[in-house]
Amino acid sequence: MQLSHADQEIARSWLCRTLSPYWSDETPCEPPEHLWPEIIRLSDVWLVAPRLYQSCRGTSIIPEDAEDVLLAVADFATVRSRAMRAELEDIIRFLNEADLEPVVFKGAEWLMGHYAPHAPRLMADLDLWFPTETEQRKALKTFEAHGYALSARRWPGMTARPIIISRHCTARVQLRA
Repeated sequence: MQLSHADQEIARSWLCRTLSPYWSDETPCEPPEHLWPEIIRLSDVWLVAPRLYQSCRGTSIIPEDAEDVLLAVADFATVRSRAMRAELEDIIRFLNEADLEPVVFKGAEWLMGHYAPHAPRLMADLDLWFPTETEQRKALKTFEAHGYALSARRWPGMTARPIIISRHCTARVQLRA
């Protein structure tokens, strides 16, 4: 069933309000039942399904079938986050051994901080920043020495930054200088 533009906007607005740390209500209101497919779709596109599950679990807001889907995604995200954290710890170790100190940011920072291992969103890559291009080149060589490969593929939405493919296929690593 195709939703009207107004219904799509209601679903988007509900999801944003529900996930916002600035929303004043403790428990979000229940959206109309017919909007759940769009809410699930948006939470998937925006990679926030685990956060939606965390926000609404234990309430009567989520229909049972939608809750099953969100729980499965949240469980997957937890397993993936643990694997990505272990890989990030390994990466930081071998970069430090090469006298490189990357700045860990974006989703990768979540893995090392408060949310670990329950990152509130799915992550596609580990973002690392190096202050200079010289350090970035050294990092590329260090990654290659540890079995990683520079990707020849252009990932959707990615810029020309180097993308490293994990030897474990857990995550891409994106280097920035």
